[in-house]
Amino acid sequence: MLNNSKLQIHLFTRVIRCRETWYMATHQNLQMAIVFADVSGSTRLFEVYGDVRARQIVSRTLDLLMDIVRRQQGKVIKTIGDEVMCTFDSLANCVLAVSKMQMAVQQDEELHREKIAIKIGFHFGEVLVEKKDIFGDAVNVAARMVGLAKPNQIITSRATIQQLPSFFMNARPLGSVKVRGKQEKIQIFEVIWQEDLSRITAAVNPLQDKLGESRLVLHYTNQEVVLDEYACPFTLGRHQDNDLVVDTDFASRKHASIEFRNDKFILIDKSTNGLFVRIENQQNFFIHRDEILLHGWGSICLGQEPADNPAQSIQYRFFVG
Repeated sequence: MLNNSKLQIHLFTRVIRCRETWYMATHQNLQMAIVFADVSGSTRLFEVYGDVRARQIVSRTLDLLMDIVRRQQGKVIKTIGDEVMCTFDSLANCVLAVSKMQMAVQQDEELHREKIAIKIGFHFGEVLVEKKDIFGDAVNVAARMVGLAKPNQIITSRATIQQLPSFFMNARPLGSVKVRGKQEKIQIFEVIWQEDLSRITAAVNPLQDKLGESRLVLHYTNQEVVLDEYACPFTLGRHQDNDLVVDTDFASRKHASIEFRNDKFILIDKSTNGLFVRIENQQNFFIHRDEILLHGWGSICLGQEPADNPAQSIQYRFFVG
């Protein structure tokens, strides 16, 4: 027989263990993509149409978005007024879903007539799952991304871009911003969704997860260089020790390097004058003591804009398979 004090300790210990078991069963730390999609300008709707009609329009928009989330194997966490919060285990499915969200709103006749637009922000990271809700730093970052987005825009973080498979993505850097709770600024990117999604749709198929080896082909003057994961890091600059020597007055001795991360090629500037990158038919991106993802095709020019000296531009093209 246990005396009273030992019995109390025994019962207290069992209660603590039961609580620990319950906590472990109801709380999980998981990696996932968190998405916030916000109906832009909903205040105007309530002013113009009144509460009932405005609510109908917002509900139609949210229903459309949530249907896409479920069809892309995502999970709707909750709606907050004119905003929906959802998650995806697969980042590839997330990217396809947010692109389809924007397209669906644009193509819906009623929403187009009412000039409805949505803003989307997403981030991939670790979250704490409690019952049917999620919490954590990654959720705060995702909320910050949608707060930075403009109507018809999708914003994400550089950390998320770096996690994406090699078949994607078409994005452009927008600079760095301060996020509450973060000591350092976060670099943000706009996802360019107004393109054919067929290649992304095909790549999301789990039977096609492995698309082949990634390669980056560089053309400079009369030279052609083919980079793979084993050829990186690859250096560029004026000094003869570089893997690619670019002998111009604007190039630094050790101007830049190309690294291979997660099946992607990253260009890193280490120079005094910076460099310019033109991706496909977009505008020139100026990179200084920073880095940029090389996708598709384009040109790199060290220390000066390509138009100032086209002969000194390095042409590149990204291949998979």
